[in-house]
Order: sequence, then structure tokens, then C-alpha cells
Amino acid sequence: MKMREQVSASLKEIHSGRPWHGPSLRAILKGISPEDASKRIGEAHTIWELVSHMSGWMDVVVHRLQGEIVHEPADGDYPPMPEPTDANWRATVRRYDSALKKLQKAIAQVKPIDWNRKKPGRRYSYGEMIHGALWHNLYHTGQIGLLKRALRSK
Repeated sequence: MKMREQVSASLKEIHSGRPWHGPSLRAILKGISPEDASKRIGEAHTIWELVSHMSGWMDVVVHRLQGEIVHEPADGDYPPMPEPTDANWRATVRRYDSALKKLQKAIAQVKPIDWNRKKPGRRYSYGEMIHGALWHNLYHTGQIGLLKRALRSK
């Protein structure tokens, strides 16, 4: 399997598969109400904010892979949460799903010869940026799992 296919498969595994390390993001989000997703524990970001943050940064990576210069997600690093309704929460999760699909499509279009090429104006390669997106999603998936556990223990 080529590196880009491995990374794309790993992104999918973290999202909705059965990763070796624990539950996928989809499994963690199952049963989380809009109210729980919007609850803040101390100074931590909410589950809702983290899902939106992950979506935005996947969009940034897609734009960068397409040659655009993007410094931050269009809606900001941690966009403000809308009113915590079922419709808004479902829309936020759908936006994450859509951002993931776009990222996987963009990854599939990276030529193997470009994988180790430095991104113009950046200190990292296309492959490093793509791996960074994978690690970013994994990191925040873990945070979301911990927040869910903390909410359930209250």
C-alpha cells in the first residue's frame, strides 16, 4: 500500500473504524447530545469546538495541498458554537465528515514524487503536512473521548 493510501485509510480508521488504540471518533460521538457537546469543563474547549476545529484544519490542509496559501481556517481556529440544537450539532458532525472526505480526495491526488517535496514557503513537506493532519485528528479524538468520560462521570 502506498503511503498516501495508508494515511487516508488511517484517517478513516480514526474517524469510523476500529482503531487499535480505542474507539473511533464516530463511536465516541455516538450518544453525545448537543447540550453535552457544548458543555465546557473548566478552561478546556468543548467537544463541539474540537469537532469544528478539526474540520477547519482539514480544510486548511486541503487548500494547501491545492497550492493555496492559507494560514488559518476560514471560520477561525476555534469557531464560535451556534445554538446547541440537534440540527446544528448534526450539521457540525456532517461538516467534519465532509472535510474528511475532501482531505482524503486531496491526499489521493498527491503524486508519490511530491510526497517528500517541501511545500512552497514552508519548512515541511506535503507528506509531513498530511501526517500532521492525521496526528491532529488523533490527538483531538483522544481529547473528545476524555471530555465525554468526564461529562458522564458528573
